[in-house]
Amino acid sequence: MNLQGRSEYAPYLTAAYGEALSVGQPMRVSMVQSLTPEQLETAYGRTPPVAIVPPALEPTPVLRNESVLAEIERTGVLKVAFPKICRPFGFINEENEWDGYCGAISLALGQYLSTRLDVARPVQVVELTSTLQTRFDLVRDGIVHLECGPNTIRADIPGITFSEPLYATGARFLIPNQSAETIRPSLPLAGLRLGVLQDSTTESFVRGTYPQADIVTFSGDQDQAQGVQAVAVGEIDAFVGDSILSRAEVERQKLPAADYRLVPETPLTCEFYGFILPNNDPTWKTLVGQVYSGVREHFQAAFEQNLRELEACLDQ
Repeated sequence: MNLQGRSEYAPYLTAAYGEALSVGQPMRVSMVQSLTPEQLETAYGRTPPVAIVPPALEPTPVLRNESVLAEIERTGVLKVAFPKICRPFGFINEENEWDGYCGAISLALGQYLSTRLDVARPVQVVELTSTLQTRFDLVRDGIVHLECGPNTIRADIPGITFSEPLYATGARFLIPNQSAETIRPSLPLAGLRLGVLQDSTTESFVRGTYPQADIVTFSGDQDQAQGVQAVAVGEIDAFVGDSILSRAEVERQKLPAADYRLVPETPLTCEFYGFILPNNDPTWKTLVGQVYSGVREHFQAAFEQNLRELEACLDQ
Protein backbone atom coordinates (compact mmCIF):
# COMPACT_ATOMS: atom_id res chain seq x y z
CA MET A 1 0.00 0.00 0.00
CA ASN A 2 1.31 3.45 -0.87
CA LEU A 3 0.66 5.83 2.04
CA GLN A 4 2.04 8.98 0.51
CA GLY A 5 -0.30 11.87 1.38
CA ARG A 6 -2.48 9.64 3.63
CA SER A 7 -2.13 11.55 6.91
CA GLU A 8 -4.75 9.44 8.68
CA TYR A 9 -2.26 6.56 8.79
CA ALA A 10 0.54 8.62 10.38
CA PRO A 11 -0.11 7.39 13.98
CA TYR A 12 0.43 3.79 12.83
CA LEU A 13 3.84 4.59 11.35
CA THR A 14 5.55 5.41 14.62
CA ALA A 15 7.90 3.60 16.99
CA ALA A 16 5.30 3.92 19.76
CA TYR A 17 2.72 1.97 17.78
CA GLY A 18 5.29 -0.70 17.01
CA GLU A 19 6.08 -1.02 20.72
CA ALA A 20 2.37 -1.32 21.55
CA LEU A 21 2.03 -4.24 19.13
CA SER A 22 5.15 -5.89 20.57
CA VAL A 23 3.75 -6.50 24.05
CA GLY A 24 4.59 -10.06 25.03
CA GLN A 25 6.58 -10.81 21.90
CA PRO A 26 8.94 -8.41 20.10
CA MET A 27 7.92 -7.60 16.56
CA ARG A 28 10.32 -6.30 13.95
CA VAL A 29 8.87 -3.64 11.66
CA SER A 30 10.55 -2.53 8.45
CA MET A 31 9.24 0.49 6.59
CA VAL A 32 10.25 1.31 3.04
CA GLN A 33 10.02 5.04 2.52
CA SER A 34 11.14 5.19 -1.10
CA LEU A 35 12.05 2.96 -4.04
CA THR A 36 13.52 3.83 -7.39
CA PRO A 37 11.51 2.81 -10.48
CA GLU A 38 14.19 0.21 -11.25
CA GLN A 39 13.83 -1.32 -7.76
CA LEU A 40 10.06 -1.45 -8.21
CA GLU A 41 10.44 -3.36 -11.48
CA THR A 42 12.85 -5.80 -9.82
CA ALA A 43 10.45 -6.33 -6.91
CA TYR A 44 7.56 -6.90 -9.32
CA GLY A 45 9.45 -9.89 -10.72
CA ARG A 46 8.21 -9.81 -14.31
CA THR A 47 7.22 -7.44 -17.06
CA PRO A 48 4.62 -5.06 -15.57
CA PRO A 49 1.42 -4.51 -17.58
CA VAL A 50 2.15 -0.75 -17.52
CA ALA A 51 5.72 0.52 -17.59
CA ILE A 52 6.86 1.61 -14.14
CA VAL A 53 9.76 3.55 -15.63
CA PRO A 54 8.11 6.04 -18.00
CA PRO A 55 9.67 6.31 -21.47
CA ALA A 56 11.59 9.44 -22.34
CA LEU A 57 9.41 12.03 -24.00
CA GLU A 58 10.24 12.75 -27.62
CA PRO A 59 9.97 16.27 -28.99
CA THR A 60 6.90 16.90 -31.10
CA PRO A 61 7.78 15.55 -34.58
CA VAL A 62 7.99 17.94 -37.49
CA LEU A 63 5.19 17.26 -39.95
CA ARG A 64 6.12 15.88 -43.36
CA ASN A 65 6.50 18.10 -46.41
CA GLU A 66 4.08 15.75 -48.14
CA SER A 67 1.56 13.67 -46.24
CA VAL A 68 1.33 9.92 -46.79
CA LEU A 69 -2.11 10.35 -48.36
CA ALA A 70 -0.83 13.04 -50.72
CA GLU A 71 2.06 10.81 -51.78
CA ILE A 72 -0.21 7.85 -52.43
CA GLU A 73 -2.61 10.06 -54.38
CA ARG A 74 0.29 11.41 -56.47
CA THR A 75 1.94 8.05 -57.17
CA GLY A 76 -1.02 5.66 -56.98
CA VAL A 77 1.13 3.31 -54.88
CA LEU A 78 0.70 2.07 -51.30
CA LYS A 79 3.98 0.65 -49.99
CA VAL A 80 3.79 -1.88 -47.17
CA ALA A 81 6.28 -4.26 -45.58
CA PHE A 82 5.87 -7.48 -43.67
CA PRO A 83 7.84 -10.66 -42.98
CA LYS A 84 7.90 -13.26 -45.74
CA ILE A 85 8.04 -16.30 -43.45
CA CYS A 86 5.95 -15.36 -40.42
CA ARG A 87 2.67 -17.27 -40.47
CA PRO A 88 -0.09 -16.23 -40.07
CA PHE A 89 0.94 -12.56 -40.38
CA GLY A 90 2.94 -12.51 -43.60
CA PHE A 91 4.49 -15.26 -45.69
CA ILE A 92 5.13 -16.55 -49.21
CA ASN A 93 2.74 -19.42 -49.93
CA GLU A 94 3.21 -22.54 -52.03
CA GLU A 95 2.24 -20.59 -55.17
CA ASN A 96 5.12 -18.15 -54.46
CA GLU A 97 2.65 -15.37 -53.64
CA TRP A 98 2.32 -13.10 -50.62
CA ASP A 99 -0.23 -14.46 -48.18
CA GLY A 100 -1.45 -14.05 -44.64
CA TYR A 101 -3.16 -11.63 -42.32
CA CYS A 102 -0.96 -8.62 -43.18
CA GLY A 103 -1.39 -9.07 -46.91
CA ALA A 104 -5.17 -9.16 -46.57
CA ILE A 105 -5.15 -6.03 -44.40
CA SER A 106 -2.94 -4.23 -46.94
CA LEU A 107 -5.26 -5.10 -49.83
CA ALA A 108 -8.25 -3.85 -47.83
CA LEU A 109 -6.39 -0.59 -47.17
CA GLY A 110 -5.52 -0.26 -50.87
CA GLN A 111 -9.14 -0.78 -51.88
CA TYR A 112 -10.28 1.85 -49.39
CA LEU A 113 -7.75 4.37 -50.67
CA SER A 114 -8.80 3.69 -54.28
CA THR A 115 -12.30 4.90 -53.45
CA ARG A 116 -11.24 7.82 -51.24
CA LEU A 117 -8.42 9.38 -53.25
CA ASP A 118 -8.47 11.05 -56.64
CA VAL A 119 -6.60 8.37 -58.60
CA ALA A 120 -7.06 7.35 -62.22
CA ARG A 121 -6.79 3.63 -61.46
CA PRO A 122 -6.96 1.45 -58.31
CA VAL A 123 -4.13 2.05 -55.84
CA GLN A 124 -1.36 -0.48 -56.37
CA VAL A 125 -0.16 -2.28 -53.25
CA VAL A 126 3.61 -2.89 -53.34
CA GLU A 127 4.87 -5.41 -50.79
CA LEU A 128 8.41 -5.38 -49.44
CA THR A 129 10.12 -7.80 -47.06
CA SER A 130 10.86 -6.72 -43.50
CA THR A 131 12.77 -8.33 -40.64
CA LEU A 132 13.10 -7.56 -36.94
CA GLN A 133 16.28 -5.66 -37.80
CA THR A 134 14.91 -3.59 -40.73
CA ARG A 135 11.24 -2.97 -39.85
CA PHE A 136 11.69 0.37 -38.06
CA ASP A 137 14.12 1.83 -40.60
CA LEU A 138 11.80 0.97 -43.49
CA VAL A 139 9.09 3.17 -41.99
CA ARG A 140 11.34 5.85 -40.49
CA ASP A 141 13.16 6.37 -43.82
CA GLY A 142 9.91 6.59 -45.81
CA ILE A 143 10.61 3.45 -47.84
CA VAL A 144 7.19 2.08 -46.84
CA HIS A 145 4.02 3.68 -45.50
CA LEU A 146 3.46 1.02 -42.86
CA GLU A 147 4.90 -2.24 -41.61
CA CYS A 148 2.69 -5.11 -40.48
CA GLY A 149 3.93 -8.00 -38.39
CA PRO A 150 4.35 -9.26 -34.83
CA ASN A 151 5.40 -5.84 -33.56
CA THR A 152 5.10 -5.21 -29.83
CA ILE A 153 3.81 -1.71 -29.14
CA ARG A 154 6.58 0.35 -27.55
CA ALA A 155 7.34 3.99 -26.81
CA ASP A 156 11.13 3.98 -27.10
CA ILE A 157 11.72 3.85 -30.87
CA PRO A 158 12.57 7.26 -32.39
CA GLY A 159 10.84 8.34 -35.57
CA ILE A 160 7.99 5.85 -35.55
CA THR A 161 4.68 5.30 -33.81
CA PHE A 162 2.26 2.39 -33.56
CA SER A 163 -1.38 1.96 -34.42
CA GLU A 164 -3.93 0.98 -31.82
CA PRO A 165 -3.48 -2.63 -30.60
CA LEU A 166 -4.36 -5.22 -33.23
CA TYR A 167 -3.54 -8.42 -31.45
CA ALA A 168 -2.57 -9.78 -28.03
CA THR A 169 -0.20 -12.64 -27.40
CA GLY A 170 2.67 -13.71 -25.14
CA ALA A 171 5.89 -15.68 -24.95
CA ARG A 172 5.84 -19.42 -24.33
CA PHE A 173 8.40 -22.23 -24.60
CA LEU A 174 8.23 -24.59 -27.59
CA ILE A 175 9.71 -27.87 -26.37
CA PRO A 176 9.72 -31.56 -27.35
CA ASN A 177 7.21 -33.59 -25.37
CA GLN A 178 9.94 -35.67 -23.74
CA SER A 179 11.42 -32.53 -22.17
CA ALA A 180 8.27 -31.55 -20.29
CA GLU A 181 9.62 -32.74 -16.92
CA THR A 182 13.00 -31.03 -17.20
CA ILE A 183 12.13 -27.73 -18.92
CA ARG A 184 9.83 -25.80 -16.64
CA PRO A 185 9.68 -22.01 -17.08
CA SER A 186 9.30 -21.59 -13.31
CA LEU A 187 12.86 -22.92 -12.77
CA PRO A 188 16.16 -21.02 -13.32
CA LEU A 189 17.00 -23.29 -16.32
CA ALA A 190 20.74 -22.97 -15.66
CA GLY A 191 22.81 -24.28 -18.58
CA LEU A 192 19.84 -24.91 -20.86
CA ARG A 193 19.99 -23.57 -24.42
CA LEU A 194 17.10 -21.17 -24.98
CA GLY A 195 16.49 -19.82 -28.48
CA VAL A 196 15.01 -16.34 -29.06
CA LEU A 197 14.61 -13.91 -31.93
CA GLN A 198 17.36 -11.31 -31.92
CA ASP A 199 16.33 -7.72 -31.12
CA SER A 200 12.89 -8.80 -29.90
CA THR A 201 11.20 -7.89 -26.64
CA THR A 202 11.21 -11.61 -25.84
CA GLU A 203 15.02 -11.64 -25.99
CA SER A 204 15.13 -8.93 -23.32
CA PHE A 205 12.65 -10.83 -21.17
CA VAL A 206 14.54 -14.14 -21.43
CA ARG A 207 17.92 -12.57 -20.68
CA GLY A 208 16.51 -10.86 -17.61
CA THR A 209 14.49 -13.82 -16.33
CA TYR A 210 16.92 -16.68 -17.05
CA PRO A 211 20.43 -15.21 -16.60
CA GLN A 212 21.94 -18.66 -16.00
CA ALA A 213 20.67 -20.09 -19.29
CA ASP A 214 22.64 -20.13 -22.55
CA ILE A 215 20.84 -17.74 -24.93
CA VAL A 216 20.94 -18.54 -28.65
CA THR A 217 19.67 -15.79 -30.97
CA PHE A 218 18.21 -16.11 -34.47
CA SER A 219 18.02 -13.24 -36.95
CA GLY A 220 17.14 -12.52 -40.57
CA ASP A 221 14.07 -13.27 -42.64
CA GLN A 222 14.27 -16.98 -41.68
CA ASP A 223 14.67 -16.40 -37.94
CA GLN A 224 11.43 -18.04 -36.78
CA ALA A 225 11.95 -21.05 -39.03
CA GLN A 226 15.53 -21.51 -37.84
CA GLY A 227 14.49 -21.32 -34.20
CA VAL A 228 11.79 -23.98 -34.52
CA GLN A 229 14.07 -26.20 -36.62
CA ALA A 230 16.78 -25.92 -33.96
CA VAL A 231 14.35 -27.40 -31.43
CA ALA A 232 13.42 -30.20 -33.85
CA VAL A 233 17.05 -31.29 -34.39
CA GLY A 234 18.12 -30.80 -30.77
CA GLU A 235 20.44 -27.82 -31.27
CA ILE A 236 18.57 -25.94 -28.54
CA ASP A 237 16.45 -27.16 -25.65
CA ALA A 238 13.57 -24.72 -26.17
CA PHE A 239 12.54 -21.86 -28.40
CA VAL A 240 10.91 -18.96 -26.56
CA GLY A 241 8.61 -16.80 -28.62
CA ASP A 242 5.12 -15.81 -29.67
CA SER A 243 3.01 -18.93 -29.27
CA ILE A 244 0.93 -18.40 -32.41
CA LEU A 245 4.06 -17.96 -34.54
CA SER A 246 5.70 -21.08 -33.07
CA ARG A 247 2.56 -23.14 -33.61
CA ALA A 248 2.21 -21.95 -37.20
CA GLU A 249 5.88 -22.66 -37.96
CA VAL A 250 5.62 -26.23 -36.63
CA GLU A 251 2.73 -26.70 -39.05
CA ARG A 252 4.58 -25.09 -41.97
CA GLN A 253 7.60 -27.34 -41.50
CA LYS A 254 5.26 -30.35 -41.35
CA LEU A 255 6.66 -31.41 -37.99
CA PRO A 256 4.50 -33.86 -36.01
CA ALA A 257 2.41 -31.51 -33.88
CA ALA A 258 1.87 -34.22 -31.27
CA ASP A 259 5.64 -34.35 -30.59
CA TYR A 260 5.81 -30.76 -29.33
CA ARG A 261 4.09 -28.61 -26.77
CA LEU A 262 3.93 -24.99 -25.68
CA VAL A 263 4.50 -24.24 -22.00
CA PRO A 264 3.33 -22.84 -19.68
CA GLU A 265 -0.41 -22.77 -20.23
CA THR A 266 -0.57 -19.03 -19.48
CA PRO A 267 1.85 -16.83 -21.50
CA LEU A 268 4.90 -15.56 -19.63
CA THR A 269 4.51 -12.06 -21.06
CA CYS A 270 1.73 -9.96 -22.49
CA GLU A 271 2.47 -8.40 -25.86
CA PHE A 272 0.14 -6.10 -27.78
CA TYR A 273 0.91 -5.82 -31.48
CA GLY A 274 0.32 -2.85 -33.76
CA PHE A 275 1.21 -1.53 -37.22
CA ILE A 276 4.46 0.45 -37.39
CA LEU A 277 3.73 3.93 -38.79
CA PRO A 278 5.65 7.19 -39.30
CA ASN A 279 5.34 9.41 -36.24
CA ASN A 280 4.89 12.65 -38.20
CA ASP A 281 1.55 12.03 -39.90
CA PRO A 282 -1.36 11.77 -37.42
CA THR A 283 -3.95 11.80 -40.23
CA TRP A 284 -2.44 8.65 -41.71
CA LYS A 285 -2.45 6.93 -38.31
CA THR A 286 -6.13 7.77 -37.84
CA LEU A 287 -7.08 6.51 -41.30
CA VAL A 288 -5.22 3.21 -40.86
CA GLY A 289 -7.06 2.68 -37.57
CA GLN A 290 -10.42 3.39 -39.17
CA VAL A 291 -9.81 0.94 -42.02
CA TYR A 292 -8.67 -1.78 -39.66
CA SER A 293 -11.72 -1.26 -37.42
CA GLY A 294 -13.95 -1.86 -40.44
CA VAL A 295 -12.46 -5.29 -41.16
CA ARG A 296 -11.40 -6.35 -37.65
CA GLU A 297 -14.13 -8.88 -36.98
CA HIS A 298 -13.50 -10.68 -40.27
CA PHE A 299 -9.83 -11.27 -39.45
CA GLN A 300 -10.14 -11.88 -35.72
CA ALA A 301 -12.44 -14.82 -36.41
CA ALA A 302 -9.28 -16.68 -37.46
CA PHE A 303 -7.58 -16.10 -34.12
CA GLU A 304 -9.49 -18.00 -31.45
CA GLN A 305 -6.23 -18.63 -29.60
CA ASN A 306 -5.68 -14.88 -29.45
CA LEU A 307 -8.90 -14.43 -27.50
CA ARG A 308 -7.70 -16.89 -24.85
CA GLU A 309 -4.33 -15.21 -24.53
CA LEU A 310 -5.94 -11.76 -24.45
CA GLU A 311 -8.14 -12.90 -21.57
CA ALA A 312 -5.05 -14.19 -19.72
CA CYS A 313 -3.28 -10.86 -20.22
CA LEU A 314 -6.24 -8.85 -18.95
CA ASP A 315 -6.46 -11.07 -15.88
CA GLN A 316 -2.87 -10.29 -14.84
